[in-house]
Amino acid sequence: VLGLRAKVPGVSEDLLRSYIRVLPQDSAGVVVAEEGGAIAIDFARVVKLARQLAIEQYVNDRFTPRHARLFRLINEKGHLEREQVTRMAMVATFKETKIMLNQLFRAGLVTVQEIPKAIDRTPSRCHFLWAATPERAVDDLLRTTLTSMANLYSRHALEHSTHGRLLVRSQHVTDEEDYRSNAEKHLAVKVAGGLDKIERAVLQMDGLVLRLRDFDETAK
Repeated sequence: VLGLRAKVPGVSEDLLRSYIRVLPQDSAGVVVAEEGGAIAIDFARVVKLARQLAIEQYVNDRFTPRHARLFRLINEKGHLEREQVTRMAMVATFKETKIMLNQLFRAGLVTVQEIPKAIDRTPSRCHFLWAATPERAVDDLLRTTLTSMANLYSRHALEHSTHGRLLVRSQHVTDEEDYRSNAEKHLAVKVAGGLDKIERAVLQMDGLVLRLRDFDETAK
């Protein structure tokens, strides 16, 4: 919680007051106003937004940015008819919307509910409401990410097992006493670079798991 008594270098009290008034107005809802003129960070909201962004990126990568836009719209609004999705997502035709919704449906990322307008349940006399299933996207993304991490760990271990002696030698050489051949030097640089890429990829995936699973469990 941050109040007006907080001291921020280079920021006057009047400017700080204006910041505190403006921040809770942000549509993201991350900053909330509290009694006494203080503001606080809604960390549960931060976790939700981080997960939502990760899910939308997954849909974007698996399909296209247009699919991600449809998924985000349905996820935010709840249940929508195809005509509403087409209009609100600014898709050119109903046919394009139908194709993208069907692709998301086959992937398990959206569901459709049939609401009959008559007892006979004739398709032409039914409303079809589309809803997002972000939990399925989270499960798929977590499974894919954890599998990729396991593969990277195996690759890392294999590289160390195969080139362990080379890496140890490279760590102990000096400019004055470097008796390695040019081929050995080149291989050492290549192996070290490959290991660095693997480690950075694992760290990135670990951050994704943190947003999708660990943050969510902490918030509970």
